[in-house]
Amino acid sequence: MAAEQTRAMTAAIEKNSLKPLLLFVRHWAATVEIERFPETARELRRAEYLAQISTTPDEAGQYVKIAGDIVRAAHQAVAS
Repeated sequence: MAAEQTRAMTAAIEKNSLKPLLLFVRHWAATVEIERFPETARELRRAEYLAQISTTPDEAGQYVKIAGDIVRAAHQAVAS
């Protein structure tokens, strides 16, 4: 997470914009939201792992969708 923060700060300076920092904070907040619920965090890590080792694109797609749903829900939770 520290490397991502550094990249965001560098991009903000280079672009003379706060947008990279705002995007980093949103990502960080969603990550914290997921980790607040250990079962959800386990489900996300499992889906990401299974997507990587899947033997077919359809199987990988199913796990990518699960992971995406979890991340989207976390982003929605911290946006409200």
